[in-house]
Amino acid sequence: MWRGEWKKYILTQAQKCKYYTIVLRSSGLNMNGNVTKNGHLKRDNEHNSEQISKRLCTMEKRCFDEVDLLNIQYKKRERNML
Repeated sequence: MWRGEWKKYILTQAQKCKYYTIVLRSSGLNMNGNVTKNGHLKRDNEHNSEQISKRLCTMEKRCFDEVDLLNIQYKKRERNML
């Protein structure tokens, strides 16, 4: 992967994480809300809302972990090229 492509990929991943964060914050985590595809909330039962919030939290964490890993790999590659 070229240097520019690598950076673009990391940025794309980071954008995904931001999306999860925005959806999580807007849902307030404990609201009776269900997240639709476009990130808007629709009323739903509490249990379902909690499940979705948990899933989003997991996705958000996994996403940020992946970005951290990508950044570490990128920095290692940079050092090896010097």
